[in-house]
Amino acid sequence: QSTWGERMGKRARPLSWLALTAMIYFEVAGTPAGVEEAIFAAGPMFALIGFGIFPFVWGLPEASITAELSTMFPDDSGFVGWVSTAFGEHWGFIEGVLKWGAGVTDNSVYPIIIANYVKTMAPTLDVEVHYKLFLASTVIVMTLVNLGGLKLVGLSSVLLLISCLIPFGILVILGLPHIQTHRWASHKPFHEIEWGRTLNSLFWNLNGFDAMSTLASEVDDPSHSFPKALKAALCLITLQYIIPLLVGIGADKNVDDDNWHTNEYAFLARQLGQSWLRDWIVVAISISSVGMFEAELSGNSFQLLGMAERGMLPAIFAKRSRFGVPWFAVFLNFLFLSLCIFVSLQELMELLNVLYVWAYVLQAITFVRLRIKYPDLPRPYRLPVGVLGSMLLFLPSFMFIGAVLWFASWKTHVVAIGSVVIALVLFSLVRISRERKWCEYLESDAYKRMDLSKVDLIEDVASPDYVAIQ
Repeated sequence: QSTWGERMGKRARPLSWLALTAMIYFEVAGTPAGVEEAIFAAGPMFALIGFGIFPFVWGLPEASITAELSTMFPDDSGFVGWVSTAFGEHWGFIEGVLKWGAGVTDNSVYPIIIANYVKTMAPTLDVEVHYKLFLASTVIVMTLVNLGGLKLVGLSSVLLLISCLIPFGILVILGLPHIQTHRWASHKPFHEIEWGRTLNSLFWNLNGFDAMSTLASEVDDPSHSFPKALKAALCLITLQYIIPLLVGIGADKNVDDDNWHTNEYAFLARQLGQSWLRDWIVVAISISSVGMFEAELSGNSFQLLGMAERGMLPAIFAKRSRFGVPWFAVFLNFLFLSLCIFVSLQELMELLNVLYVWAYVLQAITFVRLRIKYPDLPRPYRLPVGVLGSMLLFLPSFMFIGAVLWFASWKTHVVAIGSVVIALVLFSLVRISRERKWCEYLESDAYKRMDLSKVDLIEDVASPDYVAIQ
């Protein structure tokens, strides 16, 4: 008899449900800023509708999948493990490449955001050489912080969340008396709306609920912590977008002139005569990008660790530092995102969205497949719908996926298809490498021999030895 998750031993789990909530928050959102792109593209009314509806069209199904499957399979391979169990290791590997590609692309966005905001206060960054040096040094410093371990990242995420939301809370209070509700109905003529740009903005601001599934074995009591953290994060993210947006649009004179700035919340604070609040908001937006970077880098790195623990990548990806960090996986992420930071922001957002939606399609089909194939498998958290209900739940998000793919450029589709081809090539190389012993691989017999129809649930689902493979 072997034990699933036995490699984790009895080590302490560094993440509480509160730290997990904060990391999910930063993985998905990170301050109410970022909505400006949707307002540029569609006008205030459609932006309000989008941010009011999209959390339920996209966020709720994605969070539901993550809550159920992360508690079923609380190991660090996350979504890779789900897909592998449902369709085999080769599909799991494709899922891993798509999600890792989207994650690295997304992670490279945050140093650019930090640099762009700092440039508004430090004109010296207008010089291209200075700008690139600042970008590179920012990536290095933030990567070093990540090497300090998940306990440090989790604690800093909680503190960053509080400090980032306080100035927006003050802005909401100060802006309430200045709201003019007619501004909420302002919109662009229908034929002038840039739908592709609008959808990409909505998607980028509200995806990522599944990303922390790759930290499942790092979370204290995952069977309770994951559903609790996902519910808290979904509610917080929905409110932190819609409330400041209602106040911001209603109180901002620039809406009357159809003149919405990239950093409009900071401009609104200045309109209200609060220069100190404007500066605080700029700082909050900048440091929130640090929280987003750290959460994303942790999720990406532990995904590679989880794949290595399954024997899908060389064992070096599973090696941990004394702080429990997969240092080689962090280094590989650092190398790739360092290349991506010099690509345009719009191209990065479009690419990561297309990679992400294809990975999500696999996850949704996996969820339904596991419900059909293993209906009696113990689920510590179970979404209260059947197979048909699951399909109906995913239907709106699939319609949205169709729209995202329709508006994507041909170059983005070529890169996405290329990613799948690369995944298949890499999978073949890994199999050859494993058979010919070019690299050291961890034994994955506990996963390969899994017959889930024979799994017995042990009393403590959250313990490292929570499932016995008969």
